[in-house]
Amino acid sequence: MNRKRYIKAVVIVLLLALAAAVLLIIRGQDAETGGTAEDGISASESDQREGGQRTEPEAAQDEGETREAGLTFPYELENGRLSVQSIFQFTGFNPDNGEQEGENIAALTVVNQSDEYVVSAEIQVLQDHGAELTFEITDLPSGESVMVFEKENKTYEPDDVCMEITDTAEFRNGDLLMTDRIAVSAEGTAVTLTNHSQEAFRNLLLHCHCRIDGVYFGGLTYTYPVTELAAGQSVTVDAADCYLGEAAVVRISPDNGEGSIQE
Repeated sequence: MNRKRYIKAVVIVLLLALAAAVLLIIRGQDAETGGTAEDGISASESDQREGGQRTEPEAAQDEGETREAGLTFPYELENGRLSVQSIFQFTGFNPDNGEQEGENIAALTVVNQSDEYVVSAEIQVLQDHGAELTFEITDLPSGESVMVFEKENKTYEPDDVCMEITDTAEFRNGDLLMTDRIAVSAEGTAVTLTNHSQEAFRNLLLHCHCRIDGVYFGGLTYTYPVTELAAGQSVTVDAADCYLGEAAVVRISPDNGEGSIQE
């Protein structure tokens, strides 16, 4: 009986030793290949997937290959008078490039935070890989927001980094809608002008943005001529380019746009 117990104990010890040896062999193979037993993923792949985000390997970081942080949004221009709220990509027909279709077109949301009217603005964005993006805005009233699209359909990708934003802009004060003489109403794309003065007007130019959910869609305005508007009369213009939303009249200029803005 004692002999049987002794043999059984020896067998158990031998089995335990064998299991330990096998485990050491497996660990040695993992160390040589850089692998990990978890999910069959290599050590470098596991590091990159940590937290659901892709990270650069340590070797690349040592070589200085990581990207710079770049700018954060909102980003203010013109001493706070303009604010770039965000940069994003858009796929579709670009209203700021003659309705040319594109994919992943760079786009900005810009707000006029001033008490003045933006007659025109050009915004340049420099990306970390050297690409330069250009955006143009016309006729942006105080307090309004606009989605403006890259003028040549240049693209923006989510991992692109904005390194610099610069601009040139012209601001004006004054009555740009001739409200002392003309009343404006709009429903959809139908814009009605009513002349409540004793003066007849000829060759007016109507400037409209397309407004969707309270934001102008496209940085550039559409223009529509009004040949004649008699005293006490009304005329309705179809702002057909604003079919995606509703027409927002932002300026009425005399002489087919050649007349000066009233101060």
